[in-house]
Amino acid sequence: LLPTAADKVGRTICLKGVLAAIVLAMILLITAPAPVTTVCVILMYACYGGIMGSFPSLASSIFGMEIPGKITGVATLSAPAVTNSVLGAGMDINVVFAIGALCGGAALVFLLLLERELKKETAVQMQPGIE
Repeated sequence: LLPTAADKVGRTICLKGVLAAIVLAMILLITAPAPVTTVCVILMYACYGGIMGSFPSLASSIFGMEIPGKITGVATLSAPAVTNSVLGAGMDINVVFAIGALCGGAALVFLLLLERELKKETAVQMQPGIE
């Protein structure tokens, strides 16, 4: 559903919403009572599918066709590695969720910065006499 929504409202708008939902879900996984955690896990799975359905097309339109596969591959492989490293060091699963919330927040900030740069670039290209 999220890639379809992204086609209708825009990929960056959809990704911003998904990243905000991820941050919220990760924070709630740390702080909320048990019944809420089930909803948070379902929300995270939906968000993962939404990102994997929308992000590659956004990345390829900006950076070319070669980059999206590399980015999604690194993201998909690094999440279990981070989890195993944290848990292997004897830390609590909540540390994993905190790292996830921080990464989601960072991704949201980077997306906002990217969106701002793309708007600047488009504005410069639209000015007459500038190539």
